[in-house]
Amino acid sequence: MDRDDADRRVLLTGCCGYIGTWTALALLRAGWRVRGTSVEPDYARARFDTLFATEPDGPALATRFEVVPADLLEPSTWAGLAKGCSAVVHTACPVMTGGDVRPEDVIGPAVSGTEAVVREAARAGAVRRFVHLSSVVTLTDHHRRRGVPGPERLGPGSWNETASVETDPYAVGKVEGERLARRLVGELMPEATFASVVPGVVIGPPPEGRRLPASIHKTMTPFVSGQLRWGAVDLDVPLVDVRDVADLIVGVADADPAWLAGLGSAARFICVTPPTAQLLHIADAVRARRPAFAARMPRRLLPLPRPLLLLAVRLTESREAWSYTRGMLGRRLEYD
Repeated sequence: MDRDDADRRVLLTGCCGYIGTWTALALLRAGWRVRGTSVEPDYARARFDTLFATEPDGPALATRFEVVPADLLEPSTWAGLAKGCSAVVHTACPVMTGGDVRPEDVIGPAVSGTEAVVREAARAGAVRRFVHLSSVVTLTDHHRRRGVPGPERLGPGSWNETASVETDPYAVGKVEGERLARRLVGELMPEATFASVVPGVVIGPPPEGRRLPASIHKTMTPFVSGQLRWGAVDLDVPLVDVRDVADLIVGVADADPAWLAGLGSAARFICVTPPTAQLLHIADAVRARRPAFAARMPRRLLPLPRPLLLLAVRLTESREAWSYTRGMLGRRLEYD
């Protein structure tokens, strides 16, 4: 796409989320005009005003940015929002940060909300690129039969086919949402190209450089609190920096349409930093960078038989964390 085109406008859903904020900044710096959506537009405007005030090019970026109200659970709020846009980047989605998850809180926004966004893009008539933010939970079958030799290689053709509403509603919502988006774009927008960006566990700094997002707290609290000091669980953690995710989204939005269309169903761009980290690797990194936390970091795997370890996880963590641990314990994963 022509970077000099002043009319390049993108509808960015969830512009005030952790990934959404970094994506908005990356799109603006790449020359896009960004129309961001938020369920709290006043808060979003104030937040971006603060960000623009601290950026050397902030005043110029601000002239190409706007915030509009929209809610994934209210389809009528999307009417007219994609007008004049040549691309849609759909990052809006609830993020689960702890406790047992109510299925209706994640599957509804992921599926019906995604449908509302695609239908609005189709009505607008000028959208030629739809980029959907997915997750590695759509790739990994947590309930694969144990004993299959590894490491496992996961790629664009990999899908989580066994997640259930009872065990992992977040994964169900992400799988159904991505598949629905791809199908509807193909049916309603035959001249548009569809691609999904599939990040791992997203970490990295907040744009403001201060308050950490809840997802980072969820990842790091067990370490810095000392909860894992007696030992870690043998789990792979596919980490990725939020800025790399944002840059990949921009790259996909700017990609040659013929090349992207030629990929077909393989237009799923996995974003994971190799090699896949393990919990002990994270502990080693924290120990090296923050010696004050060294005594709280695990140095070994928990010496418990599998049944006892899973019982401990079920008694102390959410149902979703237990389900994930049960399916992923000891498995080595690699990503294409």
